[in-house]
Amino acid sequence: MPRATRPLPATLLAAALAGFCLLLTAPVARAQIDFLWDLNNKRVPLYAPIPATVRITNLTGRDFTLGPGGNAELLFLAEDSFHRKAEPPARPRPLFDQPVTVSNGVTITFIVDAGRTFRIVKADSYMLAPAIAIDGAPSLYVGKRIPLEIQPGLEIVGRDFAAPPRRRHASLRLIHREQSNYAFFRLDNPDAFLCYGVYELGSIIDFFKPQIDLDASDVFHVLFQNTPDRFIHSTFSYEGQPLATEVYIARAGSIALSRSADGQVAVTGGIRFTEDPSMPGYLSAPALPPSTPQTPYAPTSLTPPESDQSAPAPAPAKKHFWQR
Repeated sequence: MPRATRPLPATLLAAALAGFCLLLTAPVARAQIDFLWDLNNKRVPLYAPIPATVRITNLTGRDFTLGPGGNAELLFLAEDSFHRKAEPPARPRPLFDQPVTVSNGVTITFIVDAGRTFRIVKADSYMLAPAIAIDGAPSLYVGKRIPLEIQPGLEIVGRDFAAPPRRRHASLRLIHREQSNYAFFRLDNPDAFLCYGVYELGSIIDFFKPQIDLDASDVFHVLFQNTPDRFIHSTFSYEGQPLATEVYIARAGSIALSRSADGQVAVTGGIRFTEDPSMPGYLSAPALPPSTPQTPYAPTSLTPPESDQSAPAPAPAKKHFWQR
């Protein structure tokens, strides 16, 4: 037999209705800073830059300035697969080289290295989110979280140079993403457990074994194959700073890093792309060698040639044995 329910008291019912109406009529709080951002690459090697494209809209009702001397700070919150928050770096580096003022109601877009605001020392899956603090307030304006995968990278070439304490381990590491393989140059000091930097060099194919060498001026040289007929030559200082990048056209069996008698290293067996003088920043393909002139094709005439009296007479046909 069903139990009889007691009706709600009139005062309690009136209070519930009043609270519900107040909830419907209450204003909805708008986000004071609107974030629209994404990682340029969601899979990067350990210690490599983590470029992020960020678009923010200032809805705070006042202006704020990011960067050196500004009253606002942009940072990225990182959390690993065990929900542990990444620590700030021991030596913070600014995201902006100069102040960036964001006026109220204005939208700006920029690209920064998100990895400068936290310290990650192991490969794992992470969740990243941008945040802005204004005037040192404890509350943050936080954007959405995006996954990031950090890998150690597959070392395909590695060499040790010099002796302690100046020893260096230079390596070329491979990361697979977006159905392609990408090469990264990494420079370490194994004695000090220090990584000087990891730099992306471009896509790589495996028809040519990459080469790494150190010249007499303490400059590292890296050569690898980018496309079937294109090779990339990059140079780095002994402290891991990028110096220059050159593009060559050659065959896999002909190009190489060669050392001269004075210890200098150069690329041999290839033709270097040059910068187009009419379009600075763009490379021009090397001029092709002149083609071998070919003799025009002469069709064979179907008309039998006129008989030549000086030509020898044809030999008589050999008779079969039954014709003898």
